[in-house]
Amino acid sequence: MKGPSGDLERRLRGLPRAPLSPDLKHRVMTADALPAADVSWRDRAWFSPAWRLAAASALAALLLADHWSAGMTSHAASAPGRAAGQVERELAGLGEELGMSRDLVRRMAVQMVAPTLSTRAPGAEEFGEVIR
Repeated sequence: MKGPSGDLERRLRGLPRAPLSPDLKHRVMTADALPAADVSWRDRAWFSPAWRLAAASALAALLLADHWSAGMTSHAASAPGRAAGQVERELAGLGEELGMSRDLVRRMAVQMVAPTLSTRAPGAEEFGEVIR
């Protein structure tokens, strides 16, 4: 390509144009206007403020229900907390210092830790198995 782009544009604009055929002109001028496209239900729903508000409300309700149900089950399914584990370790150390049997220390830990567990949480007997 020779010269700057302005030179190319000038040369293209200077090319002779072929005349349009009378038949083409007639077809273009007599063509009917295009019919308006029908609006689909998706377009009506998307651009409707009521639909958007309903969708946002439904999403908020779903998230609220999920959050509420997770709050109801989080305590029931939770494992013993750090405090329960710390109590168990302290009891195990105390039992060893006093010369108690491991079985007695385990039973004592279960009795001490069981009230801190939720009623639906895994049994305290499983928790006491950690001492062995």
